[in-house]
Amino acid sequence: MSRRHYDNKRDLIKEMRSSRARADMAAASAFSANMLMSLYVLRDTFGFGQARAERFVKAMGRLNTDHDEGRITLDEIKKRIFDDLGMIVEMPR
Repeated sequence: MSRRHYDNKRDLIKEMRSSRARADMAAASAFSANMLMSLYVLRDTFGFGQARAERFVKAMGRLNTDHDEGRITLDEIKKRIFDDLGMIVEMPR
């Protein structure tokens, strides 16, 4: 009697796609939470109105796209912030 070999490649691919989808959802949630908190501070502390807030949202969207597509790295952003503002922003580990 011949034994059939079970190939779990499809199961592994399915699990990888599911994990990727969960990671993408977590990243999108973190981006949205950061955007909300940033807009809250900009409005409450610095008096941003709708027009300035919308420009901020657009600029953040462009920066996020540039980062996602490899046109800028977080290290480059950190260096620019340090060079221009003298601030060090530590990333969570």
